[in-house]
Amino acid sequence: MTTKENRINEWFDNAHTWELMGLIQDIHSWNGAFEYLSWEDMASFDDYFSGVSPLKIAEIISYSKNFNAFDDYFGFDSLGNLESGDESDVNNCIRDNKEEIIDTLLSGDIPTSQIGDIWLRDILEEDDEDEEE
Repeated sequence: MTTKENRINEWFDNAHTWELMGLIQDIHSWNGAFEYLSWEDMASFDDYFSGVSPLKIAEIISYSKNFNAFDDYFGFDSLGNLESGDESDVNNCIRDNKEEIIDTLLSGDIPTSQIGDIWLRDILEEDDEDEEE
């Protein structure tokens, strides 16, 4: 494992939920990846579904197996079904995909300028060195 990979792992392990959500937003806005890990604040539900008929919203919710309007966040699972969760749910969902997220960061497909977190951006811009064994 490289020093860079270790530092990214350390950043990821210590990141707050909002930092992880920001990272997913940064990646998703660049290449559309991780849509199933993108969560929105429940307060923006009306804006998100603006222009969608109430009947269509009811239909979307009826297909959901995991939606509660009293949760803090909403998003869509990998099948496109509406779901909701609290901060812990969102945190666990993103952390469960840590390897894939870190692989994406290390691939170089995402320009470092796209990453909003300055600490993570600095890590990504470092020269990649192998760890001494």
